Amino acid sequence: MVSRISVDGTMIGVAAIAVTLMLTTVTFVWVNRPVVVRGTFYEEPVNRGSKVILPLRFVEEKRLVFVDVKLASKADKLVYEGETFPFTSYRGGEYAPLIVVFTPSGSIIAVLRICELTFNVPCPASGIHIEESIFAREVVCDACGAKWDLETMKGKASPGTGSCSLTPTPRFPASINGDSVEIDLSTLGLTLAE
Repeated sequence: MVSRISVDGTMIGVAAIAVTLMLTTVTFVWVNRPVVVRGTFYEEPVNRGSKVILPLRFVEEKRLVFVDVKLASKADKLVYEGETFPFTSYRGGEYAPLIVVFTPSGSIIAVLRICELTFNVPCPASGIHIEESIFAREVVCDACGAKWDLETMKGKASPGTGSCSLTPTPRFPASINGDSVEIDLSTLGLTLAE
């Protein structure tokens, strides 16, 4: 109950409520500021057979990792779920550009870094980042605003954002093996250079 003590005709109780509401609003806005994680390139992946290997500690610390994987032979295109993605526009088709995500639940997701709208490999965006707030955990394209769920990398339809998140992103099986992350590119017919 708010006591109503008048001092020079002013209600102290009303002022106390107004101050409390302002502080609550400021606190809510501050707490809800999204945490932003920018992607980091890993320059020295190890290719072993059909797998690319990265250090688990690097992936855990950075959470959003870009890696270019040297292919055994030039790839002109990749076909995934009925969509064809040209490879020749990126580094002569000799590399597969990947995104590796360490999710809040501790799993690893590896996808091809592409723009599903223009089918450019990789996406011409200046970057991709993670945004986490009390309302959402998403991977977001800096160029078009397309969003993917951070735990699943499934695209989200959002008004005013790019439509590339609605096309299935080519995925690769990823697993943790000791202190390493192993990503198997053989499922999409890509062979790695040794």
